[in-house]
Amino acid sequence: MASVIAVAIVYVWSSGIVNLLAKRKEFAVLLSIGWRPSQLNRLLFIESSIVGLVVAFISWIMQMNDGYTVRKMV
Repeated sequence: MASVIAVAIVYVWSSGIVNLLAKRKEFAVLLSIGWRPSQLNRLLFIESSIVGLVVAFISWIMQMNDGYTVRKMV
């Protein structure tokens, strides 16, 4: 289970950095039309949380499937 959490953390962190770099202009537009920085932070937190949950779920399924395959072969 720890490996699932580690994979999720690394993936969310790296995708978050790429996401921030790719959307810098969009963030500037949102701030210029009146969004508060707290609203932007909340948007980024929710987006990262969703990605993290999806990655954790997929990693968990892959780990469960791998264990089933090994047990079946023995």
